[in-house]
Amino acid sequence: MPHISDFLAKLIEWFSKPGRAAFAAFILSAFSLALSIYAWKSSQRTAKKQVALKAKFLEIEQVREADRQTRKRKANLVAELVAKPGKTMRDWLEITNTGEGEAREISVFLDNKPIRKHDAGCVIREEIDILGPKPSRFGYLLFLCDQLRPPFKLKITWSDDSGEPGSYESTLT
Repeated sequence: MPHISDFLAKLIEWFSKPGRAAFAAFILSAFSLALSIYAWKSSQRTAKKQVALKAKFLEIEQVREADRQTRKRKANLVAELVAKPGKTMRDWLEITNTGEGEAREISVFLDNKPIRKHDAGCVIREEIDILGPKPSRFGYLLFLCDQLRPPFKLKITWSDDSGEPGSYESTLT
């Protein structure tokens, strides 16, 4: 079985002949150069991928920030029919702003009619025009009787600082 010492002896003998050491050094240098070029190109590809990835992350963050700014200016009105006990049961249409922005130019429609013109919309209070940011509320007292009971089709429209028209539609039951 050949020993490592035999292998080393033959290797030393091979390098001792003229020109072979220089040839081996040239081959090693060429291999090192090729490996360096490969590593440099690989790092360039990786750097390009990182730049593209950073650009995507920046774009995502910009979209998130724009959404956050829009949410800060946007009102979100929701409504529900609430029966409040008292001497008699009173039905209220309660409108709540769950958004962070102020709602203006609010219009409320029952069955496609302005609330004041609907038979159930005998409103004692003034109509609402502005509703502040959350958790602001406003209620309309409705006069409901056996002949005039829900369901009612409800639609609320408004404007706010987001620049997008606001709208809420529901069926009151």
